[in-house]
Amino acid sequence: MAQNGARDRYNCLVIRGGDVELAGVTCVYHAPQAWGVILEESAGSVKVHHNVFVDKGTIITDRHGAGVRPIGFVNAPAGENAFELYNNLVKRTRQNGLMLASSMHHNEVYVDSWSTNSFAIQPLSQVGVAAGRFRDNKVFATGFNPYGFGWAHEAMYIYDNFVLMFGMDTTHRWYERWGDINMLSAMRVTNYDQGGQVRNNLEYWNNTIVIRGEENSEIRGVEFFSDETISGLVFHNNYVKVESLDAHTGRVAAVDVQGHFRKPASLPVTYVDNLFESNTILIRFGDDYGVGHNHHFIRPTFVKSGDNPEFHTFVFDGGHYSTGHVILDATFGPGTAYNDVYWKNTSSHGPWNSSRSLERR
Repeated sequence: MAQNGARDRYNCLVIRGGDVELAGVTCVYHAPQAWGVILEESAGSVKVHHNVFVDKGTIITDRHGAGVRPIGFVNAPAGENAFELYNNLVKRTRQNGLMLASSMHHNEVYVDSWSTNSFAIQPLSQVGVAAGRFRDNKVFATGFNPYGFGWAHEAMYIYDNFVLMFGMDTTHRWYERWGDINMLSAMRVTNYDQGGQVRNNLEYWNNTIVIRGEENSEIRGVEFFSDETISGLVFHNNYVKVESLDAHTGRVAAVDVQGHFRKPASLPVTYVDNLFESNTILIRFGDDYGVGHNHHFIRPTFVKSGDNPEFHTFVFDGGHYSTGHVILDATFGPGTAYNDVYWKNTSSHGPWNSSRSLERR
């Protein structure tokens, strides 16, 4: 162990160097801007497993620079790594959870978000570097702005995970107002500003996602950006269920299609053999955060739950045009339909026609 100035004095444990194994430790912390464990200058083999982390704090001084988290890597060498985080229990984190390791599996993470961008699991993300595999994790989340999984630049594989989230009004927790207040999403890929960040081969499969919310929370089951520099983004064989629990909660969709509306040549984001279920909206083509093009849904199954009179299979939103979308060989359950489209910004309800931006093949 080593201590490195004031930063390390408020963390439970600091370990410097490579070839580390940390197991069987219970770490309880509560200080503002604290981490549970710091792994500094890690290299070689790093295994962190069968540990318990409990964050009892509610204050975050600065959410940037990884903010508050149970396990954090500092000054790790760039490039692929042999870090493995598995069988850990994060009983609560006020912001972020697990990060950076190229293998994270069989962890259980509970996020009680007190700021913008609280990620339960954040893959390794470096240009041209394989992110790794993230499987068999369980994520439970609520609060100001929680996410299940972050995204990466290259070769990221997220599969066999379970995500359960609950949305409610927690606006008092954090001061920022970016439009993501009381917003929950299980899986996300975002390109910032005008886009152009390169991302290749991001694949998601066999994940189960259930998100419910009330009190005007916003739910995006998954939110993926399309861009001219994002290739091989595939979401297949997953189950996504989202539900509004009251009349005040209407921004609820199993898929929120995002991107840069000025880029109609964006490469496709492909959804294959998924089951999408909702009592509000199944597919939302864009919102204030982003409006994308060329999202392709291949053999989806659409299921309506409940009897909400405001339910729609598809909603176009976000204030900009959105084109190139494909719905191919879909199975429409009772109460859903290919021409059940709500054009929200014009306040008109369908029907679909071929001159508009949804292509049915």
